[in-house]
Amino acid sequence: MIQNTLYHSALRVISVTFALILVFDSGMIYPITKELSHNATSYLASAVSVSVGVKATEMNQLTARITELENELAVAQEEREIAVNLNKSGVGDRSTLYIAITLALLLILIILNYLMDYWRSRQPSLAS
Repeated sequence: MIQNTLYHSALRVISVTFALILVFDSGMIYPITKELSHNATSYLASAVSVSVGVKATEMNQLTARITELENELAVAQEEREIAVNLNKSGVGDRSTLYIAITLALLLILIILNYLMDYWRSRQPSLAS
């Protein structure tokens, strides 16, 4: 007899969770969720950073100003691309692929688990 253990319940919950995350991350229902997922990932990646300091010189100040202007230009260009809704190919595709692979592995584990439970229940018990 197939038992409904905590392990089985956890596998089902994890699989459903990963399926919902996959639907959200791939933008299947609402395309905006794909962009939201990518922006959240980018924000999280940029939040983790390292800061170091060097002695202020004229060259360092000029380099810092050039870098600041380049960043402002990149932000302005990104805002223009978002405003005209240009679709970037490959945005979020890698994370969607990883989630899909993880979901497939979980489903394979669930199927194997139920098959093994079924085979074990079909074997004659040694206690009889």
